[in-house]
Amino acid sequence: MTALKKAGAVIIALFVEVVLIAVLEYMGHQLYPIELSMEDILEQGPDAIPIIHLISVLIAYVIASFFSGMVLAKLSAKYWNSTGLYILGVIGTLFAAINCFTIPHPTWFVFGALLSFIPFTLLGGQLVLRRKQRSTSV
Repeated sequence: MTALKKAGAVIIALFVEVVLIAVLEYMGHQLYPIELSMEDILEQGPDAIPIIHLISVLIAYVIASFFSGMVLAKLSAKYWNSTGLYILGVIGTLFAAINCFTIPHPTWFVFGALLSFIPFTLLGGQLVLRRKQRSTSV
């Protein structure tokens, strides 16, 4: 039964991550709209995408991975410690890799996207786990 609870917690946290990324990217598109179509971007290359838009996407990745780590730690703190956080971070990194290698992106963005999920998922999760450890030890 605990394996099902672990998997459910990861799925819920992944759902939170995907929804947060979608909402934050939508907000970024509203603040910094792209005037080019996808065909124009593919034709002109990754340098056609405005830098401010790419930075807003990286910020969305960081915020979403941080809060999804918090959600996972809150849901599954009594079942496992940081293993689930690593799994969630790796899944986010795989999704970012698929995105970055399917659609051309600047090299700095690819590195930023691939290096953002695991650390910020761990950071958000460890924040919750440490708080729970402090509250149970007092």
